[in-house]
Amino acid sequence: MSKGHKIILQRWNYFTLSLCLVGDIWLFVNTVFDGHTGIVVCPSKLLYDISCPGCGVTRACVRILHGDFSGGILMNPNSLVILFGMLDLHVFMLVDFICEKDYLYKCIVRLDRLFQNRIILVSFFIFELIIAVRNNILGI
Repeated sequence: MSKGHKIILQRWNYFTLSLCLVGDIWLFVNTVFDGHTGIVVCPSKLLYDISCPGCGVTRACVRILHGDFSGGILMNPNSLVILFGMLDLHVFMLVDFICEKDYLYKCIVRLDRLFQNRIILVSFFIFELIIAVRNNILGI
């Protein structure tokens, strides 16, 4: 691995670590307050009063962390993606740090290639659109 590549990966890891810590702190605070902090961070909800596919994910993750798996998944199915993604992110970052590898970067490149397939991309957007419509109907 070249010196320039190592510097880019190091910067990438610091950025990813920063995002990971912000997410961890946000989830911890919401778990302590049982998902009711009263803080709305969704621009769509703040500006237009329209729920996006991500609305309710924090509360759903808190439910899952409290053991209410079905309640969390029913509140927002994206919560599973977020929780598994956060877990994977921590594991990849730890392995990359210990082994001085770039597995996280390679995983992101593979995900990018996966979403270049139009069928997968369209399927993903349809799924997210269904969740957004459902969130608005339920008032999440």
